[in-house]
Amino acid sequence: GLTLLHGGVSQPLFDDEPEVPEPDEARVADDALDLPEVPTDAGFPLAGAKSIAERKEELREQNMELAKRIVDLTGFGHAKVQVELNRLVGIMSVGSATNSELERRLRHGQAWLRRR
Repeated sequence: GLTLLHGGVSQPLFDDEPEVPEPDEARVADDALDLPEVPTDAGFPLAGAKSIAERKEELREQNMELAKRIVDLTGFGHAKVQVELNRLVGIMSVGSATNSELERRLRHGQAWLRRR
């Protein structure tokens, strides 16, 4: 970068990263807000209820286990089972599916097992 000699000391002409003081830990703790619960369209969350992300992870695990059972029982390849379950629900992947799509995918998989 460009520098300017000032009193024999090299100084940068442009300092695009200003010094930002570190926060004082004690003040940060005092600044913490205790916000009240805010209801969604479905009302207040139930105590101990799973978050949407926790439920999604649970559904993804259940879908994975179900797909393994279908593979074991049918002899179909894992990819074929995944593609068919995704097609039945109209999704591209489990990772991009909503919770309701994952629940529908589970129901389709369970129905597939019952037909065996």
